[in-house]
Amino acid sequence: MGAQSTMAPRGPATQTQSAGTTPGGAGGGAAAPAAAGAAPAAPQPLSREVIQAQIVSKLPDYAEGAPMLAGKWEAEQLTQETLDRRTADEAGTYIHLLRAWKEAKGTDEAFVKDFGKNDPIATQKFADIAGEQYYEGSIEAARTQFYADVAGKLLQPKQARDRVFPILQSAASPFQKKGKLIPPEKLGEFGSRAQGLPAYLEAARQGPKMTELDNEALEMLAAAAGHPSGAALTAINPNIATTWMAPGVNPGLELLKLKLSQGVDPLPYANKGMGLTRPGGTLWFTPDKVKVDADPDTGFGELMTIFALQPEWYPGGSLAIKVKTAGEGAIRNARKPTAFDGIMSALWVSRNQPEQAFGVTGGGAREYVAEEATWGAVESAQAQTISSTFQAELKKMASQYRKGNSAGGTSPTSATEERLRGNTPAPAAPNGAQALQSQIIGKSRAEATSPSRVPGQANTNANGSRTGAAVPGGTFTPR
Repeated sequence: MGAQSTMAPRGPATQTQSAGTTPGGAGGGAAAPAAAGAAPAAPQPLSREVIQAQIVSKLPDYAEGAPMLAGKWEAEQLTQETLDRRTADEAGTYIHLLRAWKEAKGTDEAFVKDFGKNDPIATQKFADIAGEQYYEGSIEAARTQFYADVAGKLLQPKQARDRVFPILQSAASPFQKKGKLIPPEKLGEFGSRAQGLPAYLEAARQGPKMTELDNEALEMLAAAAGHPSGAALTAINPNIATTWMAPGVNPGLELLKLKLSQGVDPLPYANKGMGLTRPGGTLWFTPDKVKVDADPDTGFGELMTIFALQPEWYPGGSLAIKVKTAGEGAIRNARKPTAFDGIMSALWVSRNQPEQAFGVTGGGAREYVAEEATWGAVESAQAQTISSTFQAELKKMASQYRKGNSAGGTSPTSATEERLRGNTPAPAAPNGAQALQSQIIGKSRAEATSPSRVPGQANTNANGSRTGAAVPGGTFTPR
């Protein structure tokens, strides 16, 4: 920095004299030469201002923490040579700075909140965790450990102060699925959820009809190319090869997606022993009945709105499924979502009113989290294999913000998160995906600021007058 080069170390011994000026400041002769054999002056300790300026020049995005490190280094009486050595490595300087910042704030929680205050999604999550009332066990101990874990992750260079939310997500897993258990009698016979299409296709890939699908797909390809069934793949028309036969594409699964778009029941194709999510993952359900439009694009939008899901998470479409709450492979260990569960979504709405057995989605439906359930417990499934136009819009939305953060790091973000941060204005002429995104955000914000009344639960808000209200486009009703 320009200012840094003009700032001199403290103390009269470090002051320099202009040529033609005597040390006493009078007269115009040349300065007296140093005595023969005199030792050179010892390096002098730097002022806090000089140290701080050099730290900021290395890490301008973290200038707020620079005074804390500068004060610590000033106390060590650093010389310019030592300061240059300590700040030569930017990553090392970052770690020094954050350690000093953490020490100055006193606790991991205070440090993380101060560091992350420029990310509005993170600050909302801080508030959710502070207000959590349904955590099973010591919420104080959970908070302390959580913030210690986050503080440790922040020491890994370089974390953007305006993108702390992904760091919170990465630390939440040990504290999830620890809300109050929901009595089985409150669950009803089924739980409904939105299931991503890729997870279903993986269950189908390992399902009982995959060989049949592969053979049928190859016969269709051969027939389309004018060859008899069983013709060599190399003889297939290259125009067809660019679609179903492209590298990494499974022709049988492409055929299944075509069948789903034509209204085929998805369930016979799924491996009934496979889980709905990865082992140890969290499943979200509503005990309410969910009904969405038969048109795939419309039904998809309604499902995303009811469950307050970021549409860019589902660029291939989704399924609305109904899962048994009893029997083999059924939903088990249903719990009220806590702030640690909700940390996985920027749109999650905290629900801490008294006597709340369930959470409530941003779309106003009751919700809970549960352990693994299998495809064998799925009672029914309705696929939303959205149109190619809608898919293209969602894929563009999904890829648009997967870029480096403002500090040069790699914290991922998403289109919906950027809208919530205020970094992306609402489009003046939105396409279908953007209009859906705006609808979901608006509905979730309304639920957060004016919680709706849900069946069988107390509501202390004067404006909470709705019971089993319909979500605009798509409906849910209490079972």
